Amino acid sequence: MSSDLLEEFGEKFKLVQQLVEKSVEDPETEPYKSRYEAIALLNEMKMKLSGKAPSESAIDEDAGDVVCSEREYLNISIESQIALALIQYHLSLNKAETEEFQDALSSVSESLATLDQIEEDEDAQIKTISLRLSCLNQKAVLKSRNGGTEDYKEACVYLESACNIYKAWRSQHPDLYPKSTDDVLSPDTEASFSKRAFETLHTTSLYLLAQVWKQMDLKQHSTLACYLTLTRLAQSSLEAEKVDWIDWALNSATLSQCFASGEMYTEAKNCLTAAYCALEKGQLQVDPDDDEGEKSHLKEKLDHCRADVDRCCLKYCLNLLQSSWTFEYIPEQDMRNMYKDAVSSIQGLTFCDFDVNKSLINTEYPCFEGVANQFDVTSSQVEIFEQARQVFLIGQSRCNRAKLFYTEDTYCRDYIELVRDHSQLFKQLTYFEYDLSRKISMNKKRTELLSAVLKDLNPEHYIQVLSTAAVRVGRDLFRHRGSSEGTSSRLT
Repeated sequence: MSSDLLEEFGEKFKLVQQLVEKSVEDPETEPYKSRYEAIALLNEMKMKLSGKAPSESAIDEDAGDVVCSEREYLNISIESQIALALIQYHLSLNKAETEEFQDALSSVSESLATLDQIEEDEDAQIKTISLRLSCLNQKAVLKSRNGGTEDYKEACVYLESACNIYKAWRSQHPDLYPKSTDDVLSPDTEASFSKRAFETLHTTSLYLLAQVWKQMDLKQHSTLACYLTLTRLAQSSLEAEKVDWIDWALNSATLSQCFASGEMYTEAKNCLTAAYCALEKGQLQVDPDDDEGEKSHLKEKLDHCRADVDRCCLKYCLNLLQSSWTFEYIPEQDMRNMYKDAVSSIQGLTFCDFDVNKSLINTEYPCFEGVANQFDVTSSQVEIFEQARQVFLIGQSRCNRAKLFYTEDTYCRDYIELVRDHSQLFKQLTYFEYDLSRKISMNKKRTELLSAVLKDLNPEHYIQVLSTAAVRVGRDLFRHRGSSEGTSSRLT
């Protein structure tokens, strides 16, 4: 590529990026105005580089794959091919934003086909590997949009390929990072060889794999991929990467539910502890120089997230109490053994150190060293009433704190769900109580909680909620009556 053409390409590419940034300001009557202008510019650049119109490429419409002839790439320099691949990739991004998903899939397939024509020596790889990972991630996103079983399998292949490419490069070049995707044709400056950009691409691959594996019903694989994604985000914060700790906290708390539902309470507790620590970091991200409106928005977001983390803690306590008194309790080590296949798959795709004979999650995330444990509850099976009572009290305190945000007036349905869970806490505690009169008192308290909701709700808008609550109240009242009669007969 001549220096003049390279300079022209650079100027037009900057204009494309400006149009993409400007697209958020497009009017509602023309929501894709800037995107369409960017697509027109990219197509113009593409024709100039390849010497043929986009429509002349042979495209397999069903698979989204491009059949490229050798003739198409004759007399085109490696730099021109790299530029062409970059344009095709950005065409895919912009077409996806304008909801032209099949065209977007074709464009990203063209980009990968162009990259396949480049001789893969080390000089070429250092310029193209980030672009290839970006394309594989983009193609996986577009394929998984179709929602079919085969689509998810194909998306999984692309993402696993991206992970294998990343791992191979890092194994061969531990101290060398390739150029970032949009800097493939820029001068070789230190800034263009970005460790952060390359590691972010791999984190994105793991994140997408977690979503795809979930759709493929590979729950253990998905759970571990989510954990690795959060871990990598936390580690990146040590390298001056700004992390949204509020979102991170919510994701970590949500991940705890995956472990808790599988009775892996050590892992679930560690996720919740990390979530509370992340909330502290999120609070420190409030900039005193922000205007009052921005501060108010951030405070509401923080309070909302804290309430959601508290709800996850409440669910943890409920699950722990329930699994402790049933005969279905499974030792944590047996549950970890079910993760052996997932651990083997993940270790083949990235650098991680899982040991199924210990907790699958480190006691503390790397960025939380020295932070006190903020979720002081057992992760072991509860056996006696005093142990159960401690779990109950922690769950109840988290429930009451969550109700401060999810009030009956502002978040009615969430408030009702909290009341239900609060009621269930009392129910689970009764299984550890042998004194019949105290057990009856707990059940009465549970009935009072549900009855209070029944009185305040409008039946016209909450008929389903009311009917469910009414059935539970009626069942509890019947049980109380039977228990009371049994107590009276023994007393007489």
